[in-house]
Amino acid sequence: MYAAILKELILVAENGKNRSEKLLLNILPIEVADELIDRGFVKPVLFENVNILFTNSPYARE
Repeated sequence: MYAAILKELILVAENGKNRSEKLLLNILPIEVADELIDRGFVKPVLFENVNILFTNSPYARE
């Protein structure tokens, strides 16, 4: 019984992690997202040209 509950909790955690990684890869430069996923933090880097878009869209809730 506990093994089934543990498996379900692990599956939920893995799904959440996959969703978070997919979001990071969607909004950050690939190098930055990979470093954040691998290390949990990113060494500061200077980017000369950056565009930032803030939006509130119903499609962002996927």
